[in-house]
Amino acid sequence: MLAACGEGYSLVNAAFVLAKGGIQPLDLAAVQCSETTPRISFLALSWGLISDIDIDSEKLRCCGGLRFTIYAIYRCLFPRIYQGAIWYWPPEQGCPPPPPAIQETLPEIHKWKCIEGDFALVWACNTAYQAADVAAAPGAMLSDGLWHILVVRRASRFQLARILMGIESGTHIGIAGSELIPCRALRLVPERHSARRDGYLSLDGELMPFGPIQVWAAAYQGYVLGS
Repeated sequence: MLAACGEGYSLVNAAFVLAKGGIQPLDLAAVQCSETTPRISFLALSWGLISDIDIDSEKLRCCGGLRFTIYAIYRCLFPRIYQGAIWYWPPEQGCPPPPPAIQETLPEIHKWKCIEGDFALVWACNTAYQAADVAAAPGAMLSDGLWHILVVRRASRFQLARILMGIESGTHIGIAGSELIPCRALRLVPERHSARRDGYLSLDGELMPFGPIQVWAAAYQGYVLGS
């Protein structure tokens, strides 16, 4: 939010923005999967490398923020590849139809685009920054009606390391193997293998039931302090 106000990340800058007053709109997305009631998301949905690092590093919580670095190195050395499909509604198609139930076929199927196969990383983001030092979707606005899907398919250990290091400043865009896809809605359908190889689905940092999950961007409007 500080970046959207043109301020760097610090407690002093946060206090300054609050003292100035004002608010700005923030898109909130409707999220649905098969085993929970519908949810509202403000940040991101991850599957693959990012959610593996996030969830598996919980056992190292005593290390503080260093846990993410340790597990990122580990996962780059021993990468996992998952299979599945991502259906997304391109921005040029205008507003998507109302979201169907997760078990139903997507409406107006001819207007959707699909990528499928192997994935090392899938990170669908509502905002440019997902943490103070993580800019997975540079250029994204707080209320642009879009989500941006960062996709990495099969990549070498060196490519994965470069992408993760670039994510800190947003310079991962353009690195071979990295794609950033804007959309107004998406449905992620991961393939199920075994309990050990499925990976994790993480929504706003919280573990979600594994299976098909869909996101409709800008379904609701929220507000954040600062302008």
